Amino acid sequence: MITLEMAPRLMNIIGRIDVKPVLEKLRDLDLGELSGGKLSKEQIGILTMEIIADLTPQLPQIADDIIPLVALYKDITEDEAAKLDLAEVINDVVNDDAIRNFFGVALRRKVAQGA
Repeated sequence: MITLEMAPRLMNIIGRIDVKPVLEKLRDLDLGELSGGKLSKEQIGILTMEIIADLTPQLPQIADDIIPLVALYKDITEDEAAKLDLAEVINDVVNDDAIRNFFGVALRRKVAQGA
């Protein structure tokens, strides 16, 4: 669930992420033929790694928003959030339909605006 308190943090993150490198990489990435209109597990893995490689250098730009966002998301203090296991938090967020949909829509709009 995305709470009203989380919205400003999410918007800060979206606003600071430069999606151009990801878009350029996706255009150049050879994913081969889609099977039945879907990506294979291997293709998803390649795509995910390419996106992570392009977004990782941008983490310092959103660093100040990560712990407060996780604290809001988990409904815990920032000190508690700072001590959480990174892999578990990423797994929770990636599997949260509301967060995934929010980022998907927001990033598509940003791309459409030519960001």
